[in-house]
Amino acid sequence: MNYTLSNVTKDFWDKYYDILGKMITEMTAVTNSDSISQNFINIFAPLCHGAEEMAKNVLRFTQSIAVQKTAEYIVSNQSKTQNILKGIDCECVKNPDRDLRLYTRKANSRICRIFAESENAAVSNSINKSFVRQILPVYKGEYALCENMLMFSVCKELHDFANKNMHTLRHTVRQIKSLSD
Repeated sequence: MNYTLSNVTKDFWDKYYDILGKMITEMTAVTNSDSISQNFINIFAPLCHGAEEMAKNVLRFTQSIAVQKTAEYIVSNQSKTQNILKGIDCECVKNPDRDLRLYTRKANSRICRIFAESENAAVSNSINKSFVRQILPVYKGEYALCENMLMFSVCKELHDFANKNMHTLRHTVRQIKSLSD
């Protein structure tokens, strides 16, 4: 099916692809260290920033109160998450090479899935449905990255953060999915 996109929708999608491109660039520019905790923070922070920017983007265009409330929640939550990550000192835990390789392989697999699903989000004139298709891979990816990180030895503060964050991510994914009903 061939869609003719409105100028407003083109502006929305253009900004989305700009945000996605910056997020991908920041995540792929990360240099790994000898700490899974630090490596997680280095890739998770740009992902959170990307989600925050995607939510800000839809706020410029949506007329749906439900989408607006969800996007405002996402902006607030992602901002808080980024601030928490900045305050975590993960220099205490150094990981063996084998663990670093296993963590990195699984994390890279999840990151590739986020990128592929985000880049291939179905384009339509429905900004609200488009937002759902754009943001869900990011949130599911955040959850998968937390889940992967928790399989390894990490600093306690980050471990506690991830457990709490996974609960919030599950709630937010349900909230986002309800927007497409």
